[in-house]
Amino acid sequence: MSLKYFLYLFLIFIGFFGWSQNTQKTDSIEIYIDLAKKSNNSPVVASKNLGKALKLTRFVKNDSAKTSYYIKIGYRYMTVGDYEKFRELNTKARKLSNRIKDTLQFAETYWDLGAFFSNISVYDSAYYAFNEAKKHYEAVGNKFYVGRMLLNMAITQTKIEDYTGSEVTTFLALDVLKGFKANRQIYGCYNNLGIVYNELDDFESSLEYYFQALKYLDGVKGRNTSEIGTLNNIGVVYEKNKDYVKALEYYNKALAVSDPKDMRKDQYAMLLDNITYIHFKQNKKEGIEEGFLKSLAIRDSIEDYFGQAINKLHLAEFYMKNNDSVRALKELKENYELTKKTNNYRDLLATLKLLMVLDHKNSANYALAYMNLTDNLQKEERKIRNKFARIQYETEEIQHKTNLLAKENRRLWWIGGLLLLLLTAGFVIRAQTLKNRNLEMERSQQASNEEIYAVMLNQQQQIEQIKSQEKRRISEELHDGVLGKLFGTRLLLETINRNSDEESILLREKHIQDLREIEEEVRNVSHELHEKSFDIKESFVQMLENLVNDQSKISNFNYHLSIEVDWQKLDSSLKMNVFRILQEAIQNINKYAKAENVWIKFEEVKSQLRFTVVDDGVGFNISKQKKGIGLKNIISRVSKLSGTVKFDSEINRGTQILIEIPI
Repeated sequence: MSLKYFLYLFLIFIGFFGWSQNTQKTDSIEIYIDLAKKSNNSPVVASKNLGKALKLTRFVKNDSAKTSYYIKIGYRYMTVGDYEKFRELNTKARKLSNRIKDTLQFAETYWDLGAFFSNISVYDSAYYAFNEAKKHYEAVGNKFYVGRMLLNMAITQTKIEDYTGSEVTTFLALDVLKGFKANRQIYGCYNNLGIVYNELDDFESSLEYYFQALKYLDGVKGRNTSEIGTLNNIGVVYEKNKDYVKALEYYNKALAVSDPKDMRKDQYAMLLDNITYIHFKQNKKEGIEEGFLKSLAIRDSIEDYFGQAINKLHLAEFYMKNNDSVRALKELKENYELTKKTNNYRDLLATLKLLMVLDHKNSANYALAYMNLTDNLQKEERKIRNKFARIQYETEEIQHKTNLLAKENRRLWWIGGLLLLLLTAGFVIRAQTLKNRNLEMERSQQASNEEIYAVMLNQQQQIEQIKSQEKRRISEELHDGVLGKLFGTRLLLETINRNSDEESILLREKHIQDLREIEEEVRNVSHELHEKSFDIKESFVQMLENLVNDQSKISNFNYHLSIEVDWQKLDSSLKMNVFRILQEAIQNINKYAKAENVWIKFEEVKSQLRFTVVDDGVGFNISKQKKGIGLKNIISRVSKLSGTVKFDSEINRGTQILIEIPI
């Protein structure tokens, strides 16, 4: 066996041994993380196991796997309260995932960061982090996690008392999550809505959403804890309404969900305190102080500072009612320091209220502190809400830019796709060419119609002009010819009439009288013909009347035509367009309106030609109805005349067209 062969086997063995060692190390990381998870009740033990897991990550060569371990170990450090280690690993994971373009893990680092900031009550930073996670989940199309981030954002808004904003965000989350079998998250949405509406004093809606939340607890891991919380919240709503019987009923229901030994200590202490407080409100005497003190002791043992604050307020109320002002004042002063230290502003305000009543000597100081705190809280809440709004605005801006980039990418894909659709495009182009040809023919036909109308109008004007000239000629002929001859004959007869023959005188006198009458009659006819010469006004009016009369016979409508316009002073182009507009309007009535009556009116109003067409037909919905060719033609013609057109119509209420054209 050659030396080369031995070397080859040795290298294979070394490679296998190295791979095996690395595999064992990565398996060990998972084991240590799991041990830390199981030892959460002992932070020291958990931290030791996490430290061992972290040391082994240096042997992990795959950046994506290393990022995953950083995230897991960092999250566990956060759960045991080692926030410094969490921030260190979270930052490493975020930088590494961003460098390798692992969007899912990058989003997860922001999710954990949001949870961290929420734990330490830095809610503006928590909201920002959850929103960043949401954006990146959206980028990869993971709608389920988008819904979860929206829920986290909504709960964060509730915590800073932005209840209206939380309501909107929760409904957005619900809209996304209902597309999945996400009972736990949907429960969270409805439970948050219950809290929101309770704070907004809409108790009916609050209870409705709490009961809706309970329906989604089937199959949810840790169901008992969630059910206890919601039942307790229902009790709080009834307590707020001073319905102590109902409040006590739901507090007891919550207490009965599981054995107190198996219940979380903070929840058991909360229910014990709430039940004792209801008994106190119901004026029961026995066991009140003992119940409050027992609950307070449990909360003290688990360092539940917010629970302790509520307990001390209840105890202070109890001592005040029993006229034990010394013990009441002691509890309140202790609570004052506790709530200030833990930034528990809600209970700090409640404590200051009671101190103003009880500590008369320092009442003014407490009142001033109360007012200053209220003012500062309002400013801070407003500032945070503004931050939330700005984050949302910036998110929408980024989303807009993302959409533009996506649009540009789609455009590039379309360009490539068009190359594969040349045959189809050819067919489409040919069809479009035929369609355009038909449209061109229609436009040509329309232009021809307008030209015919213009010729017809011009002919009508020429005919009327010839008529007028002929009448004037006849008038002049009558006046200058016939009347002249008659006048001469009359003079002759008057001369002959000078004979003294009585019979001749009488006869001639009679003829002379006849001639006078003829002369007068011819003069009257001449004047009448000259004054009533037919003009273009009468001919255009006749054309309008003929148009309306002819069209009315098509669908048998009654018409009422009123014309109060001097058409002579209007040019032929305007009259041609008016004629066409009326034609289009009546054709639309015949096609669609099913009208029984049509009113048409032309009038002059303040140098405007006002033109109205009203029918009592079926009408149409203006906002939904697409404009057909007829309406478009009307709009186009009115626009060319620098006029305005308004359509007013409702279903079964008829239609009115109002047109105003400057003269």
